[in-house]
Amino acid sequence: MTLPASSCSSTFQLQLGRDITVHLPTVLYRFWAIVALGALALPEIQAGLASKHWLLILVLAVSVSLLLAGLWYQKADSMQLQQAKPWILHWASVLAVCGLFLQTLARPEIELQWVLQQLLLLLALAFLVGGLHLHRRLLGLGLALVLVYAYHLGVGYMAGIIGGLVVAAGLWACSLPPGE
Repeated sequence: MTLPASSCSSTFQLQLGRDITVHLPTVLYRFWAIVALGALALPEIQAGLASKHWLLILVLAVSVSLLLAGLWYQKADSMQLQQAKPWILHWASVLAVCGLFLQTLARPEIELQWVLQQLLLLLALAFLVGGLHLHRRLLGLGLALVLVYAYHLGVGYMAGIIGGLVVAAGLWACSLPPGE
């Protein structure tokens, strides 16, 4: 079984067992699409759970990503490592900033909707920068998130669910080969 290669990054195959080969960015994009949908929709569905579980979700998702990346890293050659370096640095810094930002949830005076707005803005910035420096397909997702952020500021109704759907659809689209 082989998952298709994504057009959003260089080809990085990971052999999981004898019969399973996966394209690491494809798996990670699809995994993070599901995580983003759940994490961004959580405040709309159950606000009390969001503040308690966002950090847990982030830690678990990063752990799974690091495990998969570590398995790939063990088998990667020096050229593959050089190709992966900008991607690793970009997403590691985005996750670090989001993780540090989520520490504000420990302060009871911070409103959950404000945190959601800021996370949407951070994700929009991350995808815009990624689109400019890594792969242009990420740029469309960044622009869509800017629109979701503006919607959240203006209307706000179900913005978390809409933001989650936009991020999930965008990441899933990045996992598809060109032309699909």
